[in-house]
Amino acid sequence: TGQIQGLEKLNKFVPLMQSYPTVAIGGIDLNRAQEVAKWGVGSVAVVRAITEADDYVEAINTLKSV
Repeated sequence: TGQIQGLEKLNKFVPLMQSYPTVAIGGIDLNRAQEVAKWGVGSVAVVRAITEADDYVEAINTLKSV
């Protein structure tokens, strides 16, 4: 929607968008990625979760397992 929505709104939007690919983006770190995935979002886009990680390879592998 172009505006910050937050985790609390995912439970409203994701069910409405089941026939469309969904991507969550913005402010998603390793911990939040797990919360976002619980709501059924198809994909998660991250930048800082990888670029600011102490070990970017480990961060990538952790995100892949979510």
